[in-house]
Amino acid sequence: MLVAAMVMPSTAWADTITPIKPSNGDGSKTSPYQIGTAAELYWFAGLVNGDTNVCDYNADTNLGTQQNKAACAVLTANITVNSGVLKADGSIADDVSSFRSWTPIGNYDNNYTGTFDGKGYTVSGLYFNDTSKENVGLFGYLGSGGKISNVEVLDSYFEFRMFGGGVCGRNDGEISNCNNSSTVVETSGNGFAGGVCGYNVGGKVLNSYNNGIISGSTNTGGVCGKNQSNGEITNCYNSGTVSGKGETNQIAGVCGDNDINCTISGCYNTGTVSGKNSCGVCFDNYGTVKNCYNTGTVDGQNVCGGVCGSNNSGTITSCYNRGVVNRTVGYVGGICGKIGSSSSTTNCYYDSNIYSGNAIGYIPGGTVDNVMGKTTAQFNSGEVAWLLNGSTSADNSLAWYQNIDNGTADSYPLLDSNGHGKVYQCTPCTGVYSNTENKAGEHLFGENDNGFCHNCGAYQPATLTTDKYDIDGDDTKDKVYEIGNAGQLYWFAGLVNGDTNVCDYSADTNPTGTQQNKAAWAVLTANITVNSGVLKADGSIADDVSGFRSWTPIGNYDNNYTGTFDGQKYTVSGLYFNDSSINYVGLFGYSCGTIQNVGVVGYSCFGTIKNVGVVDSYFNGADFIGGVCGKDDNGTIMNCYNTGTISGNNYVGGVCGENHAEIEGQGATATISNCYNTGAINGSWYVGGVCGQNNATLNGEFGIITATITNCFNTGPVNERGANGGGVCGYNEAINKATSSEGPTEVTATIENCIYCSDTCKGWGVNSANGGSAVSVNVDEKTASQFASGEVAWLLNGSKSESTEESQLVWYQDLSAEGGDIHPVLTKTNSNTVYKVELYCGGGNVYAGMTYANNTEAVTKEHNMPETASFNSEKKIYENLCQTEGCGKTVYYANAAGTIEATPEGTGFTVANYPLQDATAYDNQAVFTATNFIYNRTFSTTEWTTWYVPFDLTLTEEICAQYDFSRINNVHQYDDNGDGNADRTVVESFRQNAGVILKANYPYLVRAKSDADFSMSLPLTNVVPALAETNSIDCQSVDYKYTFTGTYATMGDSGSDKYTLSTDGTWMHFLSLKPMRHYLTITSRNATSNQAAPMLVLLSVIGEEDTTGIVKLYDEERKATETYDLSGRRLPAGSKQRGLIIENGKVTFKK
Repeated sequence: MLVAAMVMPSTAWADTITPIKPSNGDGSKTSPYQIGTAAELYWFAGLVNGDTNVCDYNADTNLGTQQNKAACAVLTANITVNSGVLKADGSIADDVSSFRSWTPIGNYDNNYTGTFDGKGYTVSGLYFNDTSKENVGLFGYLGSGGKISNVEVLDSYFEFRMFGGGVCGRNDGEISNCNNSSTVVETSGNGFAGGVCGYNVGGKVLNSYNNGIISGSTNTGGVCGKNQSNGEITNCYNSGTVSGKGETNQIAGVCGDNDINCTISGCYNTGTVSGKNSCGVCFDNYGTVKNCYNTGTVDGQNVCGGVCGSNNSGTITSCYNRGVVNRTVGYVGGICGKIGSSSSTTNCYYDSNIYSGNAIGYIPGGTVDNVMGKTTAQFNSGEVAWLLNGSTSADNSLAWYQNIDNGTADSYPLLDSNGHGKVYQCTPCTGVYSNTENKAGEHLFGENDNGFCHNCGAYQPATLTTDKYDIDGDDTKDKVYEIGNAGQLYWFAGLVNGDTNVCDYSADTNPTGTQQNKAAWAVLTANITVNSGVLKADGSIADDVSGFRSWTPIGNYDNNYTGTFDGQKYTVSGLYFNDSSINYVGLFGYSCGTIQNVGVVGYSCFGTIKNVGVVDSYFNGADFIGGVCGKDDNGTIMNCYNTGTISGNNYVGGVCGENHAEIEGQGATATISNCYNTGAINGSWYVGGVCGQNNATLNGEFGIITATITNCFNTGPVNERGANGGGVCGYNEAINKATSSEGPTEVTATIENCIYCSDTCKGWGVNSANGGSAVSVNVDEKTASQFASGEVAWLLNGSKSESTEESQLVWYQDLSAEGGDIHPVLTKTNSNTVYKVELYCGGGNVYAGMTYANNTEAVTKEHNMPETASFNSEKKIYENLCQTEGCGKTVYYANAAGTIEATPEGTGFTVANYPLQDATAYDNQAVFTATNFIYNRTFSTTEWTTWYVPFDLTLTEEICAQYDFSRINNVHQYDDNGDGNADRTVVESFRQNAGVILKANYPYLVRAKSDADFSMSLPLTNVVPALAETNSIDCQSVDYKYTFTGTYATMGDSGSDKYTLSTDGTWMHFLSLKPMRHYLTITSRNATSNQAAPMLVLLSVIGEEDTTGIVKLYDEERKATETYDLSGRRLPAGSKQRGLIIENGKVTFKK
């Protein structure tokens, strides 16, 4: 008989541990082994793994213990294998030599498929350190059908190659209610490390947590390393530290990688997560992550997210993050670092007070819906819990709970219903939440909330008054809404437009609710600011508009405003509308009512808008766009203005897009009066500074139709891309389609007494007109200075300063030099009425006509002279003309700088005192006589120097006693060695005596006779300074021409062709030369001469001007052999020149 022997694995057990079979139980489900000691735990591991030290079954004798991979067991006590495996910080003990090594229960060849129930007991002190092994933990490999529950692993250390976890290395079965407070380390680079389970393959991990330290290279998580093959991780959390190593790790608080068709739900992380790629819940998601959250700190270096690192093709829904996310560059987000094009991320929130960046760092595609930041207060309030539950409190949909007003409040939503309440949304304030169903929540309008509910953002209702305002002037008090903040303005827009957030009336369910009212009357009671900084200083839109609250105009095509709106001269600031597909845009969109004393409107029909200003606002729409009103249809707009930027396509205006009067069979009037615009206007067709189009149309049997724009102005630029752009109005049109003569058929479109600024608007005041009754009267252009002067205010007021019964004063302007208005305004103060008064210039000496002031007294002012004088070529004098219109005062000057005043005398000009400082630039072109003239110069030596001045000087005995003067006479060359070449070049100058007149603009030489004479001061009388001219004199030698040229400007480096006189009496090249000097240039007279110009030239001052000096230039022998022309130029040897020549010192004629 052949007996087969089974070779079983064996383990080298530590000497102090001897596996002992539990005394109770047989390993069946009904009678599991009862394990209460370390020896019994080691025995059970050997039983499952088939260790020969335990499994000694002999088939021949049918005796011994057989391997049982499906054995069932329970713990009956806490078990400790080693003590002090970990330090307090979770790191391995310094000395591990005495630790008993652990062999995990189950491995790749021996999956554990039984049921193991820890009964709430713990296993402590397991030690495994072998980086070549896989499937490591208390259990190594839990096979399909196997179950592990109710056990906690403490003070243990597992270091392995891959697939490692505190409870189980790989799970194909089910792990529930298990915990790990041990250290799990993967260092090989293969990954799959988790606090509870390293690798979940089609298994379930339920109600378990990790509080230990987890470290891995990739696919590493606080609960599970990777979830694969329909795996489920439910109701688990991590509070331990999770860290990653390497360049491509996926590190997460709950699970590193969630694969296709896998689910992570009801999980959270509170521990610190760090790694190259890291996140709070799940890093790589291809499956489903729902109802999860993170409050731990996430530190990343590449891709980093509060909930998920990379949602590749999976679904993330109803999750939140309140943890710190430390990554400022790369793909980083409060929810996800990045998402894939086929992913879905919905209903997720992060605390924007903790992390201020974007929700998702990179969005190349995919579905993103309701993923945003919420404040800490919104998390605390219960709002986020409500949203995460799908905005419902129905039991079958709840995952999130939070104590708000029930017991101790929770600061954020929790996944635990035990001790934490349901969250209900209150009414009417939907921004208030409670643990009590149907609890009333009142709106909170705080002092700094600007009329928007602090909790839900609802609009504060405008205050309805019945006893304060007679808005229609019939001597009875009317029902009028008071609007004092932005929220009330939005509420009023909703009232007119029928917004269901405002108009909640229902005959059946809410009969006391608010009904729509398109004819509501309203007044402003304060300046209102919706957004701040909408426009830059140049009128362009702010760079970042993401935080602006968008505006919905009051009135639209279906809901024309037909009431009266009185801004009471307050302003509306910071309106922002940017949708180029929408028509009828402004403060009001479509008005048939009255808008007055306010700044901005949309569409008005038989209504009135008045006394309002719109500032720092931006409107960009399609057609019918205006700062105050998009379209005024048979209504009135008066005393309104806009300073915002307006853009659209057609019918675009600063105040109103179109002013339109049209009704069949009866009279109709549309009026814009006493309005202005200073903002930039941009459009295509029918574009105007005040109104895009003014139109009156009779489309019926008969009627009187009138459209008027009167007493308005514009200073803003008008930029039309197509046609019909005007400084006041783009197009003025009157159309008469009357079909009957039984009644009046008058149609007029009139633009009258309107002004635009020619400095900002180039072109027409009214670009085009159509129809014989479309007229423009007194539509004029004025400059910016005329606007600032008060002239335009005077004209708009009908050239008057006091109100009359027929015409009230409307326009005012502060004309103060500092802080005054640059254009007319509609607000009166105690001192801004504009009067036309007499103007006297020059301190009251010159009547200059009429000007404008804020009182009735004549204006006296000094002459307004330009900073620099101009040259009058006809009078040959410099002059300044007073710039005050009508003055005509002219001041004459002797110099261009305008510092020396000249007085007309006869046909010329005189100057009382004219100082001339040597060595200063002189550019005078004026002709005048200086009664007292003084020239000052300072010498530094007693050597000769150059003299070039713009005045004649008669030498006196007194002058000659201190200074020597000489005049350049000629230049000679000397041949000292008799070789036929000049060895010396000498400038010959004759001394000048008393009585000689030195000419202006002529080069002389001068020197001080002694050190005491260094400071020259020449007082002269009745001098006519010469014009600044560059004159020169020429001298000639045999070979060269010598030119002495004066200069009145500073000269730089002379180079190689200019010389000046140095202190040693030689003429040398110079680096710089002061004004009022002269310099020497030398040019060849003989083109065939090869002799170079001399490097230096000597000066010889000889005799007196009237004394003949005898200078021996050449010896008699040379004179007899050389020939010269009559100019003294030496002729080359063998010259054939004919005519008079000098030979042998005599003049002869050569044929």
